[in-house]
Amino acid sequence: MDENDPYYNRFLVKKSLSIISHRLFDGFIMFVIILNTVILSLDKYPEFNPSVLALFKALNYMFTFIFTCEVVLKMIAFGVR
Repeated sequence: MDENDPYYNRFLVKKSLSIISHRLFDGFIMFVIILNTVILSLDKYPEFNPSVLALFKALNYMFTFIFTCEVVLKMIAFGVR
């Protein structure tokens, strides 16, 4: 990362860098990864009842949203070049 590059002087880039460099952000992402792994490992036959499957589906959407936000923040912070 070149600090003389004007890209890194933008407000949104600075804010994204401060968010992703925070130790709680890394801890939160690691927690979500572990929780996602546990939920994915609960697949079994015969299947759970429909309410549990609906909960798993909602959690998977939530995990996807969180991971997408992480990628967007990191792309803004580090740039795509």
